[in-house]
Amino acid sequence: KECDWSSDVCSSDLSSIPQSFVVHQNFPNPFNSSTSFEIELYKSENISINIFNILGEKIKSIDKGYMMPGIYRYTWNSQNDFNESVPTGIYLVVVQGIKELKVLKIVLLK
Repeated sequence: KECDWSSDVCSSDLSSIPQSFVVHQNFPNPFNSSTSFEIELYKSENISINIFNILGEKIKSIDKGYMMPGIYRYTWNSQNDFNESVPTGIYLVVVQGIKELKVLKIVLLK
């Protein structure tokens, strides 16, 4: 497990193969109503992107499915899967591939 707390990105590589994707830090962070982040895929892969609160509860499913190599930009509007605003706090963007899991810590301030 490798963590760079200065950039709030934590990676867990589940094998010794090279990275298949990178998650770039969101901007702005902290944010007020919406924030954006990018995922850079180096090979085709099944990817799921979810947002969890600090208690580990999934609050938002961003994307899931087979994705081709490229750069994907996502914007989160600080709402859950029921289109309700979530409270101020620390949230975790979890990007999971077949053999890799990356976590991005983001901060919502209202």
